[in-house]
Amino acid sequence: LTEHDLLGQKEPVLGVIWDGLGYGEDENMWGSEFFVFEENRMKRIHHLSNFPVISGNRMAYEPSMATFAAMWPDSPGKVWMRKRFTEDEQDAIPQIALHPHQMTSSMGRLFDAAAGLLGCKELNTYEGEAALSVQVLAEKCKSTAWNPYCIALRDDTLNVQYLLEKMDHDLKNQVPEELIA
Repeated sequence: LTEHDLLGQKEPVLGVIWDGLGYGEDENMWGSEFFVFEENRMKRIHHLSNFPVISGNRMAYEPSMATFAAMWPDSPGKVWMRKRFTEDEQDAIPQIALHPHQMTSSMGRLFDAAAGLLGCKELNTYEGEAALSVQVLAEKCKSTAWNPYCIALRDDTLNVQYLLEKMDHDLKNQVPEELIA
């Protein structure tokens, strides 16, 4: 708003913030917000649906952990996902997801979840690496006919579980990973 000299704007201004991660007013970790700035007030109007933060920052390093968290509560029974964790983790992770200390709406963790779902990145060695791996996979796609995935809007949230379930469905139906990416 300051950079574009919009602080004094008489009309409402929509801001889409997908940069970084921060502590939100609801005591969760925000990271994908739509704000309206009007009459010197900022109002959060939409965001990605919250999903549990599991094992602290581990989700930022292990895309499969982010996949599990973002697809929660439907993910515990997914055999393909459970196999990515040790036996002890298979028991503990659902319990942590049931009683998380914090939730997140992070776009970065959503990209990590997509990378984990597609299996294109097992471990991040730097921030954004999983997202980059999804991009690299998408750039390998030779198809010019594709249908974008939708994110269902429910109340003020963009449902990430819906998006990931659609991707998972396509994986099960042998849609090429490059096309899904």
